[in-house]
Amino acid sequence: MIQDRPVIEIAGEFLAGTLSDERFHHFETRLVDDAEARKAVDQLETRMDAFLGANASDALRAARKERQASVNSGQSEPTRQKSESSWPTLTPGVTGKVLHYDHQVGSMVYIARLEAGARCPAAGDGSPEECLLVSGDFSLDEVTLSAGDHYLAPNSVIHGGGHTEAGAVLLIRAQDA
Repeated sequence: MIQDRPVIEIAGEFLAGTLSDERFHHFETRLVDDAEARKAVDQLETRMDAFLGANASDALRAARKERQASVNSGQSEPTRQKSESSWPTLTPGVTGKVLHYDHQVGSMVYIARLEAGARCPAAGDGSPEECLLVSGDFSLDEVTLSAGDHYLAPNSVIHGGGHTEAGAVLLIRAQDA
């Protein structure tokens, strides 16, 4: 249940846009009276902005505002269908979508959602990637991340042999090889 989860995780999924419409609306309502929730959103949004950069942060904010308008107007079904279709499967149990691609420098920011128990395949190649764990748990190499943790992976995060027990949402910044 959403109330049993740490507020930092719910705030992260709210900011990343991965909560269901019902949970999104519930958390948005909670923000009005809950100072702890507002503080978690403010702190995590600052960390996400620094990690993502201006263009990707702006894209995420615009998507959240569009979603807020849709959920609050009761017209959320079309948005949910559009949202789900834009999350292609990267590997079994892992879906993701690109938030921003900078063609000039060859860098990409994307978000990945891992189902509980998902295991990523290990690949020997790939460029270094940075990740920010928004929610859940994620273990890669000999490091286990918690919500809000940042990690620089020597190879691809999603193809680095990592795994999650409870599920996870990751923001990932990658450079073209």
